[in-house]
Amino acid sequence: MPISLPNLFRGMILLLLAAHVFYMYSMARTLAGTIGWSWGTATIAAGFALIMLLPFIWAVALPEYPEMYLRHVRGRRRFERGECPNCGYRIATQDAPCSECGSAIEAPEPYRIGRRTIRTFVLINLCAWGLGLAAAEGWAQFDERTFLQEARAVHAADGTASYSRARAWPSDSARLQWDLDRGVRSHGERIDWVHPR
Repeated sequence: MPISLPNLFRGMILLLLAAHVFYMYSMARTLAGTIGWSWGTATIAAGFALIMLLPFIWAVALPEYPEMYLRHVRGRRRFERGECPNCGYRIATQDAPCSECGSAIEAPEPYRIGRRTIRTFVLINLCAWGLGLAAAEGWAQFDERTFLQEARAVHAADGTASYSRARAWPSDSARLQWDLDRGVRSHGERIDWVHPR
């Protein structure tokens, strides 16, 4: 079954919002200065990412744009030209259903924001929030595990007692540090705002 243009457009919006959540969660998690999984850090970062979705409330009708055009704008234009609003077939009379697609011949209603629009917008935002959180936490965990493997490899190769590097994007304004005495931690238990060289 082919994917319709409205659903493809909604999927694109979901992915863009998930990318926004990914970035916001990553930034909030970095500011906490913790390493590894923590319910407290994850809850605060997830709450921050959810709050940062609120400014997008102005775009409540955005997921409906393709449908607005296809059903309401294009349908009204077709009706005014004497065509079926649904399929565009030229009609002889408006009293009978369309001989091509069988739909009733009547002018489409103007678009109005209703419960369906709001429900779709909320559902897209919640899905984007969950997807963004999962991706961001997975990315942070992967980066921290990779860092620990790098630190162990450096220590095994030449006996170096400490190792440090920037976190992976988008948290690369902070550094991870490892040493034999204290293990892995955020640089100096605080965020280093100087971009690493």
